Formats: sequence, structure tokens, C-alpha cells
Amino acid sequence: ALMATPIIFQKRVAPSDVCPFEYSTEWLSAQHEKVAEQCTAPLECSSDLVQNNKTAIMSCRGDAVERENVFGLEPQEFGGIGFADFLFSITDTPFVFRDGQLFPTSTFIDSLTQSVKIILVFFTPEYGLTTVLSFDADMSGATSVYVDVKVQHYAVLEGAQLIAYLVVQCLVLLFIVSMLVDMGVNIKGFITTYREDKTTPSVTSVALIAVDLLSIALTVIVVCVRIPAKLGSANVVREILGNLNGIPWASSTTSVGEKKEAFFKNVQGLLTLIEQEGTVDSFLNVVLIVLLIRVIQCTSLHPRLALLTGTVSKAMDDFWHSTLLIILIMGSFAGIGTWRFGSEKADFATWEVTMQTQFFMMLGDFGGVEDWAEEADLAAFVVLYVIVMFLLVLNFLLA
Repeated sequence: ALMATPIIFQKRVAPSDVCPFEYSTEWLSAQHEKVAEQCTAPLECSSDLVQNNKTAIMSCRGDAVERENVFGLEPQEFGGIGFADFLFSITDTPFVFRDGQLFPTSTFIDSLTQSVKIILVFFTPEYGLTTVLSFDADMSGATSVYVDVKVQHYAVLEGAQLIAYLVVQCLVLLFIVSMLVDMGVNIKGFITTYREDKTTPSVTSVALIAVDLLSIALTVIVVCVRIPAKLGSANVVREILGNLNGIPWASSTTSVGEKKEAFFKNVQGLLTLIEQEGTVDSFLNVVLIVLLIRVIQCTSLHPRLALLTGTVSKAMDDFWHSTLLIILIMGSFAGIGTWRFGSEKADFATWEVTMQTQFFMMLGDFGGVEDWAEEADLAAFVVLYVIVMFLLVLNFLLA
């Protein structure tokens, strides 16, 4: 169910007669003068042009607009200063009348628009999911518009699901207790060995104890943050959705600004909850990866299980030098690819994107350059990269 009317939010910059390039500034001034010369009878010009406003003809992008009204709208705070309107006001009508002026809705988005966001809030009663669907268009780039679609969920836990979640968290705490007991036994063994033989523990042993201690601390933090959040998730969602549902959209006594302010306040609160969940998830992901590496390291306790750790230990020197070689070659290819194809293909737009494209090519995925055989330069680049990276470097490493 849609919980509120869709909102369109844009960030803008002011027009400027000063451009990043000196020639561009001179060219804008020349265009203004050329048009101003025609402002003689019987022709008429706008007051902006007559008053020597150079941006009335053409302009470059200036500073962000944060105080003045735009399209009859007051500035609104939502992840930055911008201007919000009801989506149906822009899409369903050719004109809107505000502050005594008639605004064509087709001019709501123009060359001074930096970004546009369309926000919709849904609630799924069957699953207890609150969803924020947003369409983002970044127009600040020099060559193209970057469009992204985000679907963010916040789940309510109640009843049996909440009980199951708490049981799992209790099992995690029991696991933490077992790790603490194991650490205590190991530390006691280190102390006993030092008292008897004056032998200090190895650096590896101390490092493993430190990793275990860090993992325990991080896991406890995650559990302590998550449990209160899940216990209060139902009340938080009830409050936010109640506020959204209570916005008097059809009221003639409540101003449009107050309605938008209430909408953005509650949506921002919902997004903050989702972002906090995402931060904790990222935090927990790091902890789980560390624990996974620790589990793999523990397989070295048995000779028949130490196939992976033993092989990695003996081949570490070769791995290290091979990694340096791969990074050097891929980085060089990425520089060439970005320079040659960056202005033509999105998969070579930046050095980082080119590195990602090359990584997938190394794994056999040529989806980003599926038309490589149609261009001689790209074909030569791809063939040379495959020969060097796949046929030579990777096979040398395996050998």
C-alpha cells in the first residue's frame, strides 16, 4: 500500500556568467552582446536582457541554490537543500499557479538541475515490511545522466519471529562465552609456559588471541545494538507510518509547506533507521569474515585438514610477488583503457571502473565489452589483455 503521495525533490545551482574556462566566459559575454544588439525597435527584449543580465541568454553552473525560491517553492531540507513538489503536480498538469505566477511544469527540470529524486513509501501488511522506493538521477556530470533505483526495506519483528531472533542471539552469546573460555585457557597456558621455561608466546599466537578478542568485542557490540532495535521495531514503524498516514493531504487549512515538512521528517526518520541497519550489517559482515578466516586457520590443527592453510603458507612468497605483478599489469591496462575508451564506453569511464571490467574479463565475463570484435582498437586491447593476464600470468601462477 502506498503510504503517501509521491514526492519529487531536486537540487539546483544558480546561473553564472563565469565559467570554468576563460574562453567560455568570453564566449557567453559575446553571445549576450550579439543578442542585445538586436534590442532595437520594432523588436523588444526581456527586462533581464536589457538590464545587462548575461545569464538571460545562456549560462554556466554556479553555486548551489539554498535560500531563494525556485518554481514558487521554498527550500526544503532532505539530505541537502533542495525543492520538493508533488509528483502528480508536475506530471499531470501543464501549468501550476504559485505566488501570482504561472509556471509551465515542463520547466521544473532544466540545465541548472543538479539531481532529481522521486520518493515513494510503501507498507506491506502481510510481511510487515516498510519500503522506501527512490529513483535518483544525477545530472551534475559533464557527459551523461547517472540514474539509480533504490529499494530499501525496514522489517518489523513480532511474535514467533522475534522470539526466534532472540533465541539465535542468545546462542551467539553462548558462543562468545565459549570463545572467552578458550582464550582464558590459552592465556593460562602461555603464563605457565613462561614461568616454567621463560619462553614467550610466538607472535602468531599473540595475534590470534588479539583477533579473537577483537571479534568477541565487535560481536557483543552488534548484539547489544541489534536486540533493542528489533524489540522496538514495531513501535517505531507504527509511529512513523501513523504520522505519514495522518498527514492531511486534502486539507485546505494546512499549508503545502507543512505537509511536505511532515512528510520529509518522517521519511528521513525511516531512512535513518534503514541506514543504521545497513551500518550494523556492514559492521557484522566484517566480523563474520574475520571469524571465517579464523575457522580456516583452525583447520591447521590437524595434518589431514591443513591442505589449504599449509599450501597457502608454503606458497605465500609466490602469492605476494604474483599479486604485485597482477596489480601492476592490470593497473597499466586500466590506464590505457580509460584513456582510449573512457569517452566512448561506460565500462571504461574511470580507472576504477576499468579495473572492475578487467577483473570480470579475467574471469571470462565479457558482458561489458561484448562488441569488442567490432572495433579494431578495442579488439587489440582485449586480445592483448587476455593473452597477458589469462594465458601467461595466471597460468604461470598455477604452474
